[in-house]
Amino acid sequence: MSKYCPGAIEFIREHCKEGTPSVDANLLRSFFDLLLAVLTPARGVDPKKAERAPLVKLWFIFAFVWAFGGNLVEESRALFDSHVRSSGMLKELDPSFPETVRRDHAEIIAEISPRLSPRLSPRSICRAHLRLHRSRVAYISA
Repeated sequence: MSKYCPGAIEFIREHCKEGTPSVDANLLRSFFDLLLAVLTPARGVDPKKAERAPLVKLWFIFAFVWAFGGNLVEESRALFDSHVRSSGMLKELDPSFPETVRRDHAEIIAEISPRLSPRLSPRSICRAHLRLHRSRVAYISA
């Protein structure tokens, strides 16, 4: 986290425009709220099972992209996307979906949405997850 979060915040402040002004603490709080909502045994994350590490990486990337990039205006999203890709995070974390986890995205969103901040609706989270999936597909095919 300390490797990528400060750089993302700095990049957002220098190069991007937010839909709603935020402070650094808000961005970090959103990131941790998303992580706390998804890193649970109910979502397939068990600290006693090392084979779940790929799933933790996926949830980390999901939370990172949407906590830091979710509030950006449309014109800034491509810049942020480029920053994330050039940061080396995707190559280092090597996100790949574990074969043993097969759950419907809508089911996951419905489960985690009550624990998220009230400013995040299930619909906005679903759209965010879909965009994340599309960017992952684009990254793999690149």
